[in-house]
Amino acid sequence: MYGTAIGGFAIIFLINQLNWRWAAFALITLLICADVLSGWFGATDALYIIRFFHGLVGGALIGTGMSVIARTESPEVTIAFAIVIQLSLGGLGTAMLMPLLPTFGVSVVWISLTGLSAIALIFLPLFDPYPMTKSGVGKKPRCERAPRSQIFLALAALFSFQAGQMAAFAYRIELGLHYGFETNFVNLVIAVSLLTGAPSALIVAWWSTRSGRLLPACMGVVLMTSVT
Repeated sequence: MYGTAIGGFAIIFLINQLNWRWAAFALITLLICADVLSGWFGATDALYIIRFFHGLVGGALIGTGMSVIARTESPEVTIAFAIVIQLSLGGLGTAMLMPLLPTFGVSVVWISLTGLSAIALIFLPLFDPYPMTKSGVGKKPRCERAPRSQIFLALAALFSFQAGQMAAFAYRIELGLHYGFETNFVNLVIAVSLLTGAPSALIVAWWSTRSGRLLPACMGVVLMTSVT
């Protein structure tokens, strides 16, 4: 996850100089190589380095994708559907793959990730070009640029929120087992939470386009903090 954060931050300074389609092709190819190497090496010390590299590449790929989404006509709707797909696949993957780990080992996870990356490569040529313009986006901006202080505060808030949530989410299975829950029950709870979050992304996107972003964001943070 630290690799993902670093990769996503580093791509900010490069994305305007890159052809996003070729950059995405190269990054997805590197992801496939990292997943194949993860399955090859197995549970060894080298896996730490490989997964850190995978995080760097994945973070850069996410940053590239976000830059393309920002050029679309309705970025809120686009990112909402992206989150729906991400959470749906995560929920289904948890429900289907976790029970297979005792029998087939962790390699089943790397194989699944390789398959998803291969599908992404197949669909990549089908996307529109979404070229950069002199203003830095696909269309002329419809509002003035926010002050830098607000931008930095928003980034700091987002980073702190993600760091706090993902730090706990990374050890969700271990936490459940530590408190005496059965493995199948822990997997089911995680799968249900991810699948429940998928339609919520669409609801928030629909809501934010009608009432602004502040109220949905505040309510989401309060509810998630309360549940956590």
